[in-house]
Amino acid sequence: QTHDAPIMAVVGVVVAAFAAAGTLSETAAELLGASARLRGADDHTAHEIARLTTELRAALGDETFDAAYARGKGLDRDAAFKRLDPAEALTVG
Repeated sequence: QTHDAPIMAVVGVVVAAFAAAGTLSETAAELLGASARLRGADDHTAHEIARLTTELRAALGDETFDAAYARGKGLDRDAAFKRLDPAEALTVG
């Protein structure tokens, strides 16, 4: 009956970290947004999320980060699950 998915949200943060470690900063920001969607709320106090957010804002600028994060957070539940699938999320092209 619940609409949040905290375990998949944690997976999403890990996938976002992998994306950020490569050259996929905008993808990482979107993945963080999708992760927040599945968690049910933003969690800027979580250490890894705060670290990634700071890194990504520095790499992308606030406007690009905010837009990518909003795209991810704006997904419906099923689309957020699909977006966070590691096999798909880190594919370039």
